[in-house]
Amino acid sequence: MPAGAKPGERRGGRCKGAPNKRTIGEAYFREQAKVQPKAEHFDSLEQMRAIAKLFIGMASQEQREAKPDRKWLKELGDSAAKTLAYILPFEHRRLATLEPAMETVVKPDGSVHVTISRTDSEL
Repeated sequence: MPAGAKPGERRGGRCKGAPNKRTIGEAYFREQAKVQPKAEHFDSLEQMRAIAKLFIGMASQEQREAKPDRKWLKELGDSAAKTLAYILPFEHRRLATLEPAMETVVKPDGSVHVTISRTDSEL
């Protein structure tokens, strides 16, 4: 008697049309996406603010200790300052220096006449 399956005969394995691990996983995640609300948008600027607040909170907690560690306080202060310096340009515009767009004319009689050529829209 020969071993193995006859030509065209199928033995073992998954039945035809039965889902594999991938299709089961895809169906599961599709269902979870319908059930669960979408995750909130990750705001990196808000996270940086939270980190700065954490450093400041840790420093204030350390100051309340009976014997605060000065080195640790300095590290926390430096870390908070670096974090705040990083988010500063996102929260506040840089102050630009305005060159005075004016012309000063001194007349022979000693009077001074100043003409400003900058408009309100340029300021």
